[in-house]
Amino acid sequence: MSSRRDLDASEASADSFASSLAENAGIAARYLSVSSLEHEHDASIMQQTLSTRVVISTHSSFAIRHQEASLRPDLQRLVQIGEGLQGAIFEQVGKTLVIKKESPENESRPTRLDKEYRAHDQICLAFQKFGPIVSNTVFVPRPSSLKTPGDDGFWAANLDKFPVQYRVKTMIFTMERILPLPKIVRGALISLFYPRPQGQESADPNVVQRLLSEESNKHCLARVYLGKKSHTFKQDNFSLRNFPLCLDAMQRFGLEVNEMAYSMGKAYAIIQWGAEFNADDVEFVLGTLTTNTKTVTNFQERAVRLCLLDFGQCDSVNMSRDAEDVYQSFRGALVVGDNQWFIPHCHRDPELFKHFRTGYVEAGNAIMKEKKWTGKFDMEDFMDGYEEYAEDFLV
Repeated sequence: MSSRRDLDASEASADSFASSLAENAGIAARYLSVSSLEHEHDASIMQQTLSTRVVISTHSSFAIRHQEASLRPDLQRLVQIGEGLQGAIFEQVGKTLVIKKESPENESRPTRLDKEYRAHDQICLAFQKFGPIVSNTVFVPRPSSLKTPGDDGFWAANLDKFPVQYRVKTMIFTMERILPLPKIVRGALISLFYPRPQGQESADPNVVQRLLSEESNKHCLARVYLGKKSHTFKQDNFSLRNFPLCLDAMQRFGLEVNEMAYSMGKAYAIIQWGAEFNADDVEFVLGTLTTNTKTVTNFQERAVRLCLLDFGQCDSVNMSRDAEDVYQSFRGALVVGDNQWFIPHCHRDPELFKHFRTGYVEAGNAIMKEKKWTGKFDMEDFMDGYEEYAEDFLV
């Protein structure tokens, strides 16, 4: 019984955190209904919906299924919605949390799930502390509980809820759910980006419906690649999961890339100077959050948000070292992995990078003041050094 309460308490904590963050950030000034978008061109759908000032009202099967399950425990099954190096991600239908479950072979690696949990927790706490000070608008899902293979009570109550192939006791942790982009947005992404014959403006409607019906494509978050110009899509591996939304496309559809760059800059500064982690291989995505009241989770009204996740590669940095050593730890992490695709290219797109730099310096300076580190580290010097450093590493 206590393990059942563990999951319920985790969800209540996550709901409260999401609601308070939404209020503090002042998000979503404009409501859109799916019915008002049904006859719009795909490009117009992209431009209107992929904005962090929007709440989308949808009556999709996904929303209806989750809304019904939120009141019926018998429908709250675990469904796999993702998989990575460390393990698999599961949603609990009708709940606003997800479960990350470690693969058995990952238990001996440096990227153990308990290490990620601790990093995720510390970074989330930094966003709670410094986010309001720097007017942060990036959402970080809150981790809420860690369970080990030795937590017999938890596994006795929950092991048989996992798909058969995952019924092995490994480390798990729960965290707030980032919901996928609504069906009408997923359809526009397929229509616009699925490879098609030259001269054909959009994908075959039958292809769009087939891809929309595939289970993996229902779990769509769009990676915001401000530092990557374009992506080559292929028919044989086209997927909406972890969809690469690149700069050329975002600019073509009139998305708010300057604002996103500014917000990303602040977020990286909070991770590095607030939480004191190097931000190695973190991930920025466009997804949605439920709009909650104190008693009801509304899956049919979803706020579009720029979200930050995936802290498995992050390492803590000793801030007592010389400033240049700290700078080097942070710079090195920013030019490797997918960070070089999320961060605007400082030499190829200098105007866009200025917005990132401004957000980073403003947030960094505010954190310096709060921590009484003014004079110990210099944000302008750090960013000047980053631009020189990036010249040797970025292509």
